[in-house]
Amino acid sequence: MDDFGTGYASLSYLQHIPLDVIKIDKAFIDLISQNPASEKMMVPPIIEMAQQWGIKVVAEGVETVEQLHYLEDHNCDYLQGFLLNKPLSEYQISKVF
Repeated sequence: MDDFGTGYASLSYLQHIPLDVIKIDKAFIDLISQNPASEKMMVPPIIEMAQQWGIKVVAEGVETVEQLHYLEDHNCDYLQGFLLNKPLSEYQISKVF
């Protein structure tokens, strides 16, 4: 499920759709760098809840070292974003793997 926490990707869908991975929307990841500590607290419960249900978690839009460390500290399964790598074409990915 992409963009978890926004629009139609709400918490209620986790009960009705078999999922194995959710992606936390970049808007939540941006909160890690841009807002006070109370705002940061949105991300850890999402990670913990999903993992308790056996769902892997991807954080999208990781752009700062602060975000990277925060997500690592909270055991996020996967990270994606410009901090880690620029977007790659299918051809570029196939050369890596």
